[in-house]
Amino acid sequence: MGVLVVHHHRLYADAVARRINGEPEVRVAGIASTGAAASTAIEVLDPRVVVLDMELRDVSSLELTARWSARVPPVAVAAILGSDDRAAMVRAIRAGASGVTSKHGPMADLVSAVKALVLGQCWIPTRLQAGVVTEMRLSRPPNVFDEKLARLTVREREILDRMAAGHDRAAIADDLGISVNTVRTHAQNLLSKLNVHSTLEAASMAHRATMRRVAT
Repeated sequence: MGVLVVHHHRLYADAVARRINGEPEVRVAGIASTGAAASTAIEVLDPRVVVLDMELRDVSSLELTARWSARVPPVAVAAILGSDDRAAMVRAIRAGASGVTSKHGPMADLVSAVKALVLGQCWIPTRLQAGVVTEMRLSRPPNVFDEKLARLTVREREILDRMAAGHDRAAIADDLGISVNTVRTHAQNLLSKLNVHSTLEAASMAHRATMRRVAT
């Protein structure tokens, strides 16, 4: 599956590309050092995943994340942040990133993120998951998540619950006895109803609703 690496530091981008190319069934289709070059590359190469430096110098990486994740077909964004800042990770997720990691973490984290996104999953380093979910929960007004979740159909909620549990589309399709394309359609509809750009933020909403029910 094609991956585009976007980073302002070419040596770092090359290192990322080499590591990704060492994984089976994943290949780097191209490398870009600016947002403008990356936007052109996306139209030409049509990658499944973009590994995106969140500190690009020519354009807002958050704006690119929102644009690419809303593209048809969408591009899954693996955001590389400059630190393990939970608030920055939440901003990336809300912009549409399906995976987040830090340049200070091991390269294996980024590889794991790319492999998960290729499979239609979302990804956060295990060591940061609890903190990111807590930050996302506390930075939203109460009841907003529950009100949005109430808009979903029964089938959409079934799919969301499985997404939140980390199941990929193929596993969800097999579990529910429907096609992968049907799962994809339901997933796109539920993201639209929840007004989010990524399965990661949708999963956080489901988690918040579950925690509210447990607490009460």
